[in-house]
Amino acid sequence: KGFLGRRMVIPSEVGGKAVSGVSASAFANCSDVKSLDVATGVKFIGECAFSGCGELVSVSLPTTLTTIATGAFDGTAITELVVPASVTTIGDLDLRGLKTLRFLGKPTYIENLRLSPDCIVYVPQDAGQDAGWEEDAPSADWYGGQLEYWVDFEYELIGNAVLIKGCGLIPPDGRLRIPERIDGFPVMAIDE
Repeated sequence: KGFLGRRMVIPSEVGGKAVSGVSASAFANCSDVKSLDVATGVKFIGECAFSGCGELVSVSLPTTLTTIATGAFDGTAITELVVPASVTTIGDLDLRGLKTLRFLGKPTYIENLRLSPDCIVYVPQDAGQDAGWEEDAPSADWYGGQLEYWVDFEYELIGNAVLIKGCGLIPPDGRLRIPERIDGFPVMAIDE
């Protein structure tokens, strides 16, 4: 099953054959997995593929992923999820444990997203009303969560902490939110 300790790796190939996806319920209720890395080349995560993996807290998704099916991560302990820009379809997901949901692009179809009210949903800084985020966020397809825009920060890594040195464009809503962490490292200061 690709375990390295409590870390699961979904490889790009097995026995010389490409892995295109994770099938429905493939790892459902697998209580041993704590982190998941999905390799480049994988295109879909099937229905309920990791549902009920109650110890799963960390997920890394590839830029080749196009589909996250219904229930794929329901019943997990994931607190932060980054959805690659390549993802076009998201099924019905219950992600109420998330604190942060970051979209790197805008999927063309989202069936249902159930989020806790304190979950911050980040969308690309160039995603304004033309991209449809404001219309989609309060619709029947989206439950809970607070919509925020994210920006690309220029920063320097000093030891194990981040010094913010600047940022790209200010989001369309005019609000600039300084994150607690960038690329997994805590933000310690903002340069003059």
